[in-house]
Amino acid sequence: MVRMLVGTMLEVSKNRLSVQDFNNLLDKPNSNKRVITAPALGLYLLKVNY
Repeated sequence: MVRMLVGTMLEVSKNRLSVQDFNNLLDKPNSNKRVITAPALGLYLLKVNY
């Protein structure tokens, strides 16, 4: 899940996907839009805040 969120947010930052499209993906997760997954290399959990 985290890799999908990060990958999709990276696409937004590169202007390949709009912020509205990202919001639509969060609101309607079962839509037919393609979700981009970030590679597993270098992605790690740094800190958890409660």
